[in-house]
Amino acid sequence: MRDPESYKSKDPEKRKRSLDNLNRLGRKKYNPVDEEWRLAIEKKVKDREKSIIGNRFVRAKKPLVEPKSLKDPEYRDNIVKFLNEQFYIETRKPIVIEDWQAEILNDIFHKDKHYSTVLLGLPKKQGKSTCFLAGINLWRLLYGPDFGEQYICCNDLEQGKSVVFSRIVRCIELNHGLLAILNITSDKVELTSKGNFIQVLPQDFSGSSGYSPSMVTYDELWGFQLESARRFFEVLCENPARPDFMTLIASHAGYEKRGLLWELYQSGLDKKNKPEDFYFLWSHKHKASWVTPEFLERQKNRPGMRPEVYKRFWLNEWTESELSFFMERDYLSCVNKDLRPVISNKTLEIWIGVDASVSSDTSCVVAVTRTAERRIRLITYKIWKPTQKKKMDLDATVGNALLELNKNFKIIGIYYDPYQLHMMMTNLRKEGLPCREVTQTQATTIAYSQLLYELIRYRNIEFYPNEELREHIMNAEIKDSEKGFRIIKGNSRNKIDLGIALAMAAFGCVNTPERREEKLQKLGFASPGYIWVEEEEEEEEEKPFNFPHVTVPGDDDYF
Repeated sequence: MRDPESYKSKDPEKRKRSLDNLNRLGRKKYNPVDEEWRLAIEKKVKDREKSIIGNRFVRAKKPLVEPKSLKDPEYRDNIVKFLNEQFYIETRKPIVIEDWQAEILNDIFHKDKHYSTVLLGLPKKQGKSTCFLAGINLWRLLYGPDFGEQYICCNDLEQGKSVVFSRIVRCIELNHGLLAILNITSDKVELTSKGNFIQVLPQDFSGSSGYSPSMVTYDELWGFQLESARRFFEVLCENPARPDFMTLIASHAGYEKRGLLWELYQSGLDKKNKPEDFYFLWSHKHKASWVTPEFLERQKNRPGMRPEVYKRFWLNEWTESELSFFMERDYLSCVNKDLRPVISNKTLEIWIGVDASVSSDTSCVVAVTRTAERRIRLITYKIWKPTQKKKMDLDATVGNALLELNKNFKIIGIYYDPYQLHMMMTNLRKEGLPCREVTQTQATTIAYSQLLYELIRYRNIEFYPNEELREHIMNAEIKDSEKGFRIIKGNSRNKIDLGIALAMAAFGCVNTPERREEKLQKLGFASPGYIWVEEEEEEEEEKPFNFPHVTVPGDDDYF
């Protein structure tokens, strides 16, 4: 066995460094009252604090107004004063709390009353995320009870980071007093001296079990429609060990009169049975000074803004998810009285949408084309209605109609739902017809539904006068969701099949790239025995071509 003394260096400097390494690894037991040891530990702690603070100030941004000291004792009981002096926003200055905002904040944090649930229902752009959610969270982090766990929950993790949490981080980066005491990571802000933190949570109810929150914040709760979202809300419930617990919710109205937010809304309206610790505010007015009537008028008339969406966003009114898809005046503005169905044109490119059923619904084929003005135009359609006694023969009806259209027109694409038409379209594809499946997933139906809406709303589609087509389109209703809206049948008696086929045909037409026409060539005679070639320029209107050295009657060299 090797002698332990042989490991020791004879060089005093090396020996000292070796002992320091052993001491740093905890190989030597130190006496707590040893002055040399105490000073060494204090030095290491101070060096670490300087390193941490130095790393924090890498994130620092320059404010336009220097922040005041955080030692003001009034901040603990006066949230409005704290926000007015310490909460910095994108202007690089502290936020200016308006009177109506101050009234709400003072009501929520009244000295003689504690609310365990706070629901603020306000229209868009009223300062919900900045003033009420981010501001309250930061104030509670600094002046709330020790070891507080504050969680921010949104429709998804990225929304939580980019909205409420990002406003808190921006404030800290502009306020160097806060930056010196708060530690920031990608999804967490921590006050280590008190053990408090703010953290963004994903919608994972199983992973959130066992938390002991002192405050839970929900932004835009109208999006919590799935069962998993409700369970997530239920898991982060009130903790009896924390008398200061608060659930803070800020949202505008939802698109369906059901779900979690709708139930809380109804509970807030029920004054007789509303819990005393439930603060409920639901306003349809724009109290913020920065939202002007001119701005609201622009939003109301903005391209793509549907009336029911405007009511929900900017008036904070609940709307039904199933509404009339089109307005009568929009459809009529797309009707061209000079148009007629086209019987045959073998050079005309067309796109076809097919919607078929063997028993209950009608089956139809709709053909459209693309005009020189890049608008969609209805060419023709065919429709078949099944009888109660006999199911429809799709090959004899839809199949023959497609073959006939193939003889009379130049078909670019046939778009269909494969549920009823897979076998027939497979056979037609073997005959050379360009058949393309349109699987009726939520994403696909939303895509072609929104396209048809925009085509009709902004008059980028033309119809010839036809009452049957008008009836099918006007029967269509809208089903709104967090991913978009789609066409549905509101009443089983109301037929919308022509509208569905038209939407699929237009979807195929719009998504087909335009073909570049082959450039025409013109011949000119520059001089006897020489021929030159010039390519025609791509212009909207063809200009007359002038040959050089061309003589006309009356010229001296005319022959």
